[in-house]
Amino acid sequence: MTLISALTLHIHVQYDTYKDRKLDSLFYAGFERFCHDYRAVMWASENLQQIMRAKHMGADFWFNKMDNFVDQRKDLGVILV
Repeated sequence: MTLISALTLHIHVQYDTYKDRKLDSLFYAGFERFCHDYRAVMWASENLQQIMRAKHMGADFWFNKMDNFVDQRKDLGVILV
């Protein structure tokens, strides 16, 4: 079993625990609780994102891009929670 299929299975099994039971859907609050309880699951997706950034235009490009977004949010007065 690959890491991705194991993560997919784990998320599917935990879906009933974190979903909104009345609407039978997973909303942000449930996803946030899931991520807090199972931090290792999100590590795999973060690692995949870092690999993709490094291969597509390089890590330096994306680091600068994220810095620019921080500056733009400050200029616009966006308050992050």
